[in-house]
Amino acid sequence: MALWRAAGLFLALVLYGLLSVPAPAEIRPAEAAIGALLVLGVGLLRPLCVATGQTLLERGSPPWEMPAALALAVLLWCPLMRGVWLDWAPGNMVRDVVPLLNL
Repeated sequence: MALWRAAGLFLALVLYGLLSVPAPAEIRPAEAAIGALLVLGVGLLRPLCVATGQTLLERGSPPWEMPAALALAVLLWCPLMRGVWLDWAPGNMVRDVVPLLNL
């Protein structure tokens, strides 16, 4: 399993470096492939827990994880909610979120 994860992360980084646009106007096949490889490399449950704030409620997390989860929450949700408030097109909001999620 660790070999699959490492291969997924490696391929995601290679594709991101070679094919992806840092701020895409929409999700293209390259960004979709990078996202799929990141899910293969990292998994899906833990990133969802971090993005939704569930990790902030868990006990026994490493001390660095709470500030990192809070920073991600601010960087992810504030621009998304601002975009919704200002009635931005979904493509404009995706352009801001995709590079953050890749990081």
